[in-house]
Amino acid sequence: LVVLTIVLLVLGPERLPGFVSSVGRMIGRARSLATGLRMQMERELKQDAVTTPPAEPTGAEPAAGTPVGTPSRESPPTRPDAGAKTGAKPDGQE
Repeated sequence: LVVLTIVLLVLGPERLPGFVSSVGRMIGRARSLATGLRMQMERELKQDAVTTPPAEPTGAEPAAGTPVGTPSRESPPTRPDAGAKTGAKPDGQE
């Protein structure tokens, strides 16, 4: 109420209708953008849920039906020569 009174005093009765109209258009555009963004996010999430397979359990126990000792698909096995490709040398050598 205080803000409306200040706006009326600053703009005057001549420019107030144009100001209210432009504020209404800005609010309408903001709502339209928010609705479009929300709809796009919902579509993306639905599409992702359809295309993404369910995640495997990440606990210490293997998933049901997985033989004990089966390597996990999440972490590839490490190789002892992995540092050789990057040019790294063992400690103490230059």
